[in-house]
Amino acid sequence: MGFNYGLEKKRFDSEWKKIAAWYKAEGMSDEAIASMHKFDWAVFCAERGFVNHTQQMPDEFFDDETECSTLYQKFESLSTRITEDDLTGRFDWIQTINDEVIATKLLAMSDDYIELLTLIVIDGYAQKEIAAAQGCAQSNIAQKIARIKKLLK
Repeated sequence: MGFNYGLEKKRFDSEWKKIAAWYKAEGMSDEAIASMHKFDWAVFCAERGFVNHTQQMPDEFFDDETECSTLYQKFESLSTRITEDDLTGRFDWIQTINDEVIATKLLAMSDDYIELLTLIVIDGYAQKEIAAAQGCAQSNIAQKIARIKKLLK
C-alpha cells in the first residue's frame, strides 16, 4: 500500500506536539526542541521516499499477467517471455539474453548452476520443489542461488 502523505503528516504533527510539550516540561530549550524536530522530520521524509520508491520483487512465477508485480507491468524489460518453440536445447534460453555481459557470465557458469536457473526461470519451479527433487534442503538451493547472484553481479 502506498504512503498517505496527508494522514502520515497529520500523525507526525500530532505526535510531535506531545513530544515537544514533554521536552519543554523536562526543561529542554526551544532551540534543542527545534533541532530534534528537524531530525525527526528528515527521518519522516526519508521513510516517505523509501515507501514511494521501492517495491518488493515477486518470488514466484505467475501464469496470469494480472497477478504479476506492477514493476513487471510497468517495466517489461524486467521480464522475458520465451516459448518452447524458441528453444531447441535445454540451455538455449541463454542465447535470448540481450545483455552480452550477463550472457557471457552465464555461459561461464557450471552446468549445475545453469540447470538450477533453468528450473527456476524457465520451468517455474519453486526452491522447495527443486530441493525435494534433488533430495536436499531448501537452504542449499537458496545458497546456490546466492552464489549465482554474486557471479552475475
